[in-house]
Amino acid sequence: MTILISSCPSPSTVKELPTIVIPENIDSDLYLTDLTRSVQRVQLETNETALLGIIKDVKYYNKKFYVNDGVQVLVFNDKGDFLFKLGNQGDGPGEYGVVYSMAIDFDSNLIYISSARKLIVFSQDHELIEERRYPMLLPYINVIDKNILIISDEIVEDSELGITNNTTLYKLGHDLIVNDSSMIRKVIIDENKSTGYNFKFYISSDEFENYFYKPVLTQESIFPDTLYQIEGVTMTPYKKIVFEKSKKLDLDGYITPLMLNISNSSSYIVCEYMQDAERMLFLYEKSTSKYYNLKNGILDKDGIPIMIRPLDSKNNIFYY
Repeated sequence: MTILISSCPSPSTVKELPTIVIPENIDSDLYLTDLTRSVQRVQLETNETALLGIIKDVKYYNKKFYVNDGVQVLVFNDKGDFLFKLGNQGDGPGEYGVVYSMAIDFDSNLIYISSARKLIVFSQDHELIEERRYPMLLPYINVIDKNILIISDEIVEDSELGITNNTTLYKLGHDLIVNDSSMIRKVIIDENKSTGYNFKFYISSDEFENYFYKPVLTQESIFPDTLYQIEGVTMTPYKKIVFEKSKKLDLDGYITPLMLNISNSSSYIVCEYMQDAERMLFLYEKSTSKYYNLKNGILDKDGIPIMIRPLDSKNNIFYY
């Protein structure tokens, strides 16, 4: 089981951080059209070979959508027409059993898929170039400043602390060999009482810098929700997100409110969280400090609440 964790900087560091407060009050309905002037709806084709489960991530590259549902990556054109499946399912060369994560290097035009401990590389023409296996799991990959980054977790029996979940950031060169790494978090957990979340957007970017957030989803682990700035393989606290509503443990022993994702774009900080078993979306406009705290998300043109997730955070492009 993959356990998502977070850490707490020293108290003095946290106090000095700029802070955003998520209010207890919930705002009235907000429509996408109230927020943006441009909403493009793309209906993805479905047929016998293009059946999607829960969409966990979407990338847009060369006028194509690459859609990961956890078991496959399907490719569609910008009109939503199904083109092909990237790679095949299996354990042979270029094959995968599950899809943990995917990333695209827009400089080298290489496409990366991680499956358990395997990293698979495809060309921009979708030909298999290389694959490599690693001793650690590869739950999340990204390409930042021409470097391939892997964020991996390992559950360790610590003689002094008990069971811990150690999160490590690995940096790979173009030869796919690890050339730097840093343990960025160690959290004491109850191995039998942990959970995960389908949507992993650990790294986001504005027009200048790159940022990291990975949530605490273990029981009885109450930490500040802090967005970090990435510098090489080190993490520097950047901004603290706090809830006005006091945190407590629900009947199952989990924290509420509970942060699930924080992403930072050029214009917005977007927070997805759970509060008293309700899914919530907090949207903070950086230039004006205006914010929206919405139950179940923003409303589309049909009045259906949706969660927006980053497609191109540097250019403020999201998908749902």
